[in-house]
Amino acid sequence: MVAMLQASDATTLPGLISDLNAAFDYSQYASNPLAFDVSVALSNSTTTLQIWQTELARIQTLGLDQTLPAVTAANAASVAAQAGVKSVVVYDTAANEVAKLASLKTLATANKLAAVSATDGGVFQLTATQLTTYTTVMSKVLGLNEMAFVDANKAETLTGTPGGNNAISFANETKGMTINLATGTATPVSGTVFTDKFSGFQIVAGSHYADKITAGAPNQTLTGNGGADALVGYSGGSTTFSDTAKNLTTTTISGFIPTDMIDIKDMAPLPKTFKFTQTASSYGTLTATSGATTTPIKLNGTFAHGGIYATADGKGGTLIGDVSSSDLAAFKTAHPTDYIFG
Repeated sequence: MVAMLQASDATTLPGLISDLNAAFDYSQYASNPLAFDVSVALSNSTTTLQIWQTELARIQTLGLDQTLPAVTAANAASVAAQAGVKSVVVYDTAANEVAKLASLKTLATANKLAAVSATDGGVFQLTATQLTTYTTVMSKVLGLNEMAFVDANKAETLTGTPGGNNAISFANETKGMTINLATGTATPVSGTVFTDKFSGFQIVAGSHYADKITAGAPNQTLTGNGGADALVGYSGGSTTFSDTAKNLTTTTISGFIPTDMIDIKDMAPLPKTFKFTQTASSYGTLTATSGATTTPIKLNGTFAHGGIYATADGKGGTLIGDVSSSDLAAFKTAHPTDYIFG
């Protein structure tokens, strides 16, 4: 451990806790003060222990210890039960926090859950039932990335947490789905008829069968998720069509216009080879090749004729877009490392 060798001069809770955590985990003290003091005494000098106790006493005197940060999901209930603790901030992996949703809901209902944050910046993967049951907890999540999975072959109603970057997945379905973000509905293309209703989701992933997914607003992401999928962009643009190289080879993208993007999630950024073959004014095939992987993508849309370009998506994949002739020169200046073709 790195010991704090001098007293902190901070006067706010975040500052004091930051200084204390430079040496030790403050949340451990709150869950078991005696055991923590013993561990400090055994592993460090008496001076360090005295400094710790002095700083903790100053926090308590200033009344700054009412909300405890950096508490694990497993310890949250016991820490919140300590005398003088008003609330806790849970800081753990998304998976650990999902595993403790029931106890976190109890804290949230009692107004003892100040916030929830994921140490891994992870996605909260929830069933439809969990999403409905634990809304009080999910509303406390900072920088929420929420993925809800629809149960197979039955009608459900799902609402994404306000303010989150929310995704809904139909991967559990056993047949293709017709999914419309404008109407917030999803129905099977065959078999027993039922209708899922959803709202508050910006990202949609289809089943592993042939789906038709239609965007209903700008800044939405459509993922076919396997099968002969038809993805339809928003008429006003700014739709992202995102999937693996393999899945995109069986996907047809319609309504593709400038400001739309294709994200090949598992195709590493440049160097690679691209070719765009336009067979009609509003139809073409984009072929992306990287190593032994060749991905032909069928595009229907209104192309800008300036050039198709590729760039890194920042997550290990490749983004592909269209730029108009009038914007091409400025684009090349602003993006000197992007690859223009077509």
